Amino acid sequence: MQLCMRQNQISFQVYTRFMKKIILLLLISVTAFSVNSCSSDDSKSDKATGTISFKINGNLETFTGLHFHETVFFKGTPDEYTAVNIHSDSNEHFNWCQFSYIKGITGGNSIYFNYVNQGDMGYETEDNFTVNVASNGNDNKFIGTFEGDMISPVGTITITEGTFNIQY
Repeated sequence: MQLCMRQNQISFQVYTRFMKKIILLLLISVTAFSVNSCSSDDSKSDKATGTISFKINGNLETFTGLHFHETVFFKGTPDEYTAVNIHSDSNEHFNWCQFSYIKGITGGNSIYFNYVNQGDMGYETEDNFTVNVASNGNDNKFIGTFEGDMISPVGTITITEGTFNIQY
């Protein structure tokens, strides 16, 4: 009987420590989010206009409900840069996509593209994924083409005829 009570007491102590850690982690997360969301005008978010479209196995995917978030890092230093994230609302197939890139830099190395199929399977760009950026300047336009393979834990898809023409 005493052994059983002792095991319950130990289990309760472990549970209490675990819960304290969870609550502490939650408080730290909420505090960090609160501080981050009260940032100065070094970042801005809003809706964007334009389209992102591409084909997967001959099926056209088009996204028009676009949003952007732009953040300036290391403002006022020689290392200053602006990161931009453009993401879509879900389309009629419950798919969405996003571009993340450094403003003002052209070429595939400055861009990360992510596509999510039916809300649960994420695909990321593979080494042979190419992006041709025609505009990525301070005019708040992001225009270009893309194609290549994207990978996920369940396999690979091939993107063809990808285009983006976004004004934000």
